[in-house]
Amino acid sequence: MNYDRAIEKNDLSKIDKLNKLTNTITFWDDVRKLTKKVTSDHSIRHWLVLAEFRENELLSEGKDSTK
Repeated sequence: MNYDRAIEKNDLSKIDKLNKLTNTITFWDDVRKLTKKVTSDHSIRHWLVLAEFRENELLSEGKDSTK
């Protein structure tokens, strides 16, 4: 995922962390680990939006490689 999805400056580090996740099977468990100590609703929403974009990206990459 590139940085076009970043809404605020803090999202850049979130994108970097999400880009390191490549396993679609454990993706949401890994996201939970990354957000374990996040308590702000605002920040959690940003994580959710970015994680969904990353998940869709991984799933579409998987479909492309099976063709």
